[in-house]
Amino acid sequence: MRHVKVDLTTATHVGRVIQGVRQKVSTGSPASIGERVGSRVDGARMFLAASKARLWSPDPKSSLDTWADEQGEAAYLDLEERYARHPNALLRGDMADLLNHSLKIWPPKRFPTLYQPIPPDLRNPIHWDGKVLGGQEVPTTARRHLSPEVYSAAVSAASKNARILTKWIRTVLLVPGVGLALLYAATVFSAGVGFPKWAAAAGFYGPVFGWYLSLIIDTAVLGGLAAGLALLASRLAFRPFVLFGTNRILERFFDRVQAPLLLPCRDSKLVYAQKETQRDEEYLAYTRQVRAANDERRPLTRVLLPVARARGTLRSRGIMQAPVRDAQMCLDGESIRQHVLILGGTGSGKTRLVIRPLSSRIMTADWGSDRRIGAYITDGKGTLWKDLLFVPGVADRTDIRVVGAGFYDVRRPDGSVARVATYGCNLVQGMEPSEIGDMFEAIYSQLGGRSDKETFWVRNAAVAMQHGASIAKFVANCEDESLRDYFEDDLKTSPYTLLGIAQIVYDCNGPDSLLNRCVDFALAKSRMNPETVPAGLNDALDWVKNSWMVMAVETRSSVLANIGTVIQKLTGSPKLAKAFCQYTLQPNDVVDVDHALNGGILMIAVGEDEFGIAGKIITCCLKTRLYIKAKRRLQVEGREAREQVSVAMIADEFQLLATTGAESDETFWNTARETGVFAVVATQSIAALNARIGESATNNLMDLFRSKIVLATEEKLTQEYCQRLAGNVLLGWKTEDKFFETIHEREKLYPDVGYDRIETSSLDGLVPTKLALQIKFVADIIPQDNRFVDQYSTGEKGQDVNARVNAMKEAWNRFVDRNQSQLTNGLKEVPALHAAELNRGSGIGFVYLQRAGGVRLDVVDFEGV
Repeated sequence: MRHVKVDLTTATHVGRVIQGVRQKVSTGSPASIGERVGSRVDGARMFLAASKARLWSPDPKSSLDTWADEQGEAAYLDLEERYARHPNALLRGDMADLLNHSLKIWPPKRFPTLYQPIPPDLRNPIHWDGKVLGGQEVPTTARRHLSPEVYSAAVSAASKNARILTKWIRTVLLVPGVGLALLYAATVFSAGVGFPKWAAAAGFYGPVFGWYLSLIIDTAVLGGLAAGLALLASRLAFRPFVLFGTNRILERFFDRVQAPLLLPCRDSKLVYAQKETQRDEEYLAYTRQVRAANDERRPLTRVLLPVARARGTLRSRGIMQAPVRDAQMCLDGESIRQHVLILGGTGSGKTRLVIRPLSSRIMTADWGSDRRIGAYITDGKGTLWKDLLFVPGVADRTDIRVVGAGFYDVRRPDGSVARVATYGCNLVQGMEPSEIGDMFEAIYSQLGGRSDKETFWVRNAAVAMQHGASIAKFVANCEDESLRDYFEDDLKTSPYTLLGIAQIVYDCNGPDSLLNRCVDFALAKSRMNPETVPAGLNDALDWVKNSWMVMAVETRSSVLANIGTVIQKLTGSPKLAKAFCQYTLQPNDVVDVDHALNGGILMIAVGEDEFGIAGKIITCCLKTRLYIKAKRRLQVEGREAREQVSVAMIADEFQLLATTGAESDETFWNTARETGVFAVVATQSIAALNARIGESATNNLMDLFRSKIVLATEEKLTQEYCQRLAGNVLLGWKTEDKFFETIHEREKLYPDVGYDRIETSSLDGLVPTKLALQIKFVADIIPQDNRFVDQYSTGEKGQDVNARVNAMKEAWNRFVDRNQSQLTNGLKEVPALHAAELNRGSGIGFVYLQRAGGVRLDVVDFEGV
C-alpha cells in the first residue's frame, strides 16, 4: 500500500459555496455555514464548488510525479467545465440553488445558528445528543472531507498507477509478440521453408538474398504488429485504469474518513429520543445566546475576557452547554458585571492562574471610547496589590493610588525595587451618621459571632456610634471652634473621625464627661439657631438623655465593650490610627474611595499580615465605604454613571473581608450591578465563607456571584456545589471497547478530522470499481452472530430447513437482546462532574461562566489560555 501526502487545509471548507452562501445569508462572516451545507450533498458538487486543487509532496518530484500532478489538476478542471451547464443545480454549483437546497433541509427559523456568525468561544458542533441538527445520523457529514484536493490527489495517484500498469501491459504483450516473431523466423530458417536451393546450387544469389530479406521483413512485420497491439492495448486500458483507480482510491479514502463516524454511541441510539423537549429548550437558549453575542445594541458582549481552555469533558458526557475540547472559555464585558467568584484551596494558584491574568485582561480590554474602567484592589492579608502593581494594563497607569500606612518596597518584574508611598483615608468623612452605624455593625460581623445575644449587643453598639456621630458631626461643622480645638489639641483627633466619635460615646460618666460637654454645646447652639439644627441631632440628643444616660450601668458597659472590641484594636496601632481614624494627615496625603469610582486604580495595602485585627477592621471599613459611595453615586448620577465608569473590585481571601448586616456584602451585591461596581473575588471554599458570615449569607453570595471559577479543592461543600451546577447525565456501564457514551467521547479517541493521506495499491484500476461513496449505517454495539446458523444450509438433501429458520430467529433475538442490554446496562443519572476532577491540581479546574445571557461550563486548563 502506497501513501500520497495531501494538503487538506481546506478539507472542511467548501470554497466558493461557502463564500457565495455567506454573501447571500449575512453581511457578516458566518462561522460554519460551509460545513452545514457541504456535509449533506454529494461529493461532486463539492468538487465543483471549491478552488483549484493542489497536491503537496515534501519529497523532490520525479518527472512521473509532475506529470501525474498535471493529470489530477486537468481532470478537476475538466470536471468543472463538463458540469458547468448541467441541468442539475447541485452538479452545476449554482449558489442560489445550493442555498435553497440547504434552506429546505435546515430552515433558518428552526436552525438560525447555521446561518449566523458565531464567536469562536461560543461555537458548538452541529451534533446535539448524538445526531446532526434536524435528526440526521452523524455519518452523513463524512462527505465534507471529499475536497478538491482529495479528488485531484486521487486522480493523480490513479494516473501514476495507470501509467505503471500500462507499462507492464505493454511489456507483457510486447515480449511474447516479439518472441513469437523471432520463433517464427527461427523455425522458417531452420526448416528452410521456401528456400531456393536450385538457385544456391546454380550459383544464382539473387533469389537466395531475396529469401533472406523476405524472412527479415516478415519477422519485422510480425514484431511490429505485436508492438502495435501492445501499445494499442495499453493506450486503450489507460483511461479505464485511471477511472477505476480513482474510484477505488476515493472509495478507500471515504471508508477511512467515515469509519470513526460509524462507531456506536449511547446518545444517538438511546438518549436522543429521551431528550426531545430538553434539546429544543437547550438549542433555543443557545440561539438566543448567539443572537445576544451578535447584538449591536449590546457591545459589551464582544468585550471578551479569556479565562481558561476547555477540556471537553462535560460535553463528552452529554452536557450541551459545554464547549468542545480546546475551545476558549471567556467572560464578556456584560456578564462579568454579574460578578465572579474564584474558589480554590491554599496554594491552588488562584492568584497566579486567575486573578493576575484576569485583572490584566480587564484593565487592557477595549471597553469603548466612552467608557472607563477603574479598580478597587484589596485582600484580607494586604498583599494582593503587590502581585497586581506591575501586571500589564496596571503598570502603565498613572492614576494608581496605594492606601496604607508608610512606605513599601516592591520588586518589579525585571528584579529592580520600587519604593511606593501610600495614602491615608478618613473612614467617616462625608458619611451620614446612619451609614457609620451600619458600617460599624458590618465590621463587627467579621470580628464576633452571629448568635442572637451577640447580635443584640452589636446593634446597640451601632446605635450608640450612630448617635455619637450625629453629635460629632455637629461639633465639627459648628463655627464655634472652642470644643473642636479641644479635640484637636488634647485628644489629637478631629471630632468627626472614627476615634473622635468613639471618644464621645466612651467618655460619658459624670457631668464633665466629653459626652455631656458635647451635648450641652449642641443644645446651646441649637437653641440659638434652631433653623440650623441638622437632621438627626435632636434624635441623638433625645437618645443620650432618655436612653443612654438612664441605661443600667452593666448594660451600658456591655455596649461599650462591643465598641471597644473595634476601637481598641485601632488605637493599639498608631500608624493606622493616624492614617485612617484621626484625620491629621495633609490633604495631599489623603485619598478617598471615590478615586476608584472616578476611573482610577485604588490598591489597599492594609491587612492582617502586617497589622493583625486592626488591619482587618480598616480593610472592612474601606470596603464598606466603597459600597456606600457607590450607592450614593447611583442615587445622585443615575445609571448613566455606570455606563461611563465601571469599577472592578478585585479581592483575594474574601472570607476575611465579607461582612453581614446593613451596608455589607450581604446587601450590596443585590444591587451592585446598578452602581457599576462588579466583583472578582477569591476565597478558599464555601466552608470558609460559612465560618465567617454564616450559611444564609454565604448562600446569598453564591447566588449573586453568577460566574464561578474553581481550582483544586478538597472541601466537600465546594465539590458538591460544583456538581450541582454541572447537573446530572445518563451514564451506564460499557463492556465493548468501541462503544461510547456520546459522539464527543468518541471524538477524543477517534476524532472526525479527515485523513491526510491517499492510499493506493499496485492493483488499483485492474478491477472495475463503481464510485458509490455510500453513507453506511452506524454499527451495532455487538454484531449479529450467525455461527450456529451457517451449519444449516437450504437446498441440500437431508438438511432441516426449519432448524435453520429457528437458528436464525434465535440469533436475531439474541442480537437484539444483547444490544439493548448494552444500551441500558447500569444506566442511571449521575453527576456530570466527578469530585476527583476538582482535585487534580496542576492548573486543572472547573468553570461555570455567564456568557452573552447563557452559560458555559466545563473542566478546564487554566495554563492553556
